[in-house]
Amino acid sequence: MIFSESLVKVLDNSGVRLAKCLRLYNKLNYGNVGDAMLVSVRKYIPNKKIKKGMMFKAVIIKVKRNVYRKTGQYLKSNVNAVVLIKKEENVPIAKRIKSLVFFELRKKGYSRILSMAAGIL
Repeated sequence: MIFSESLVKVLDNSGVRLAKCLRLYNKLNYGNVGDAMLVSVRKYIPNKKIKKGMMFKAVIIKVKRNVYRKTGQYLKSNVNAVVLIKKEENVPIAKRIKSLVFFELRKKGYSRILSMAAGIL
């Protein structure tokens, strides 16, 4: 679960390394896999167009909390991670996603993120 003001890792090659959650785009007080949120850049790689304090829309791809499936299994990650997306579309800003992602993104309509990822859990 990711709350407002949480720090999350960004696992794509956009140049951002760490971001802070400012607002969740759902009716609950927390975010889970596949939820969209507004983030602000906290740490970044120099010599990129992205600077500290810039705001982007992001999708949660991994959470530390258990993600339960209908089969009775559950998945857990060791980090809270997001991928930056364009504000109007559900298309990622970056060209590559460096990590494995959860399959639950397909239900939320982010199949483009699944096709760019290194693997699917």
